[in-house]
Amino acid sequence: MISNQKIAAIYNLRTAVDAKVKAEQRLKNVPSADARIALLNATLDVEAKTQTAIEVCHECGRKHEPEDTPCDNVIEVDFGIDAP
Repeated sequence: MISNQKIAAIYNLRTAVDAKVKAEQRLKNVPSADARIALLNATLDVEAKTQTAIEVCHECGRKHEPEDTPCDNVIEVDFGIDAP
């Protein structure tokens, strides 16, 4: 189901970003070649997860923002779940 793919992509991206932030902190605290490699790997993982999220969103085919709705720095996420 598309909505489950969107949810998974969002959580996977969030997890990857969290790992990247931790790798950045480790590199700052203990600069080393291993820490730089870990940060590079974490950065590449964020890029991969971002691409997956973009593809999942693009494939859903749903309209995401009405043209007459002003943007007020609010991101609405439609998981395709109908409220009772």
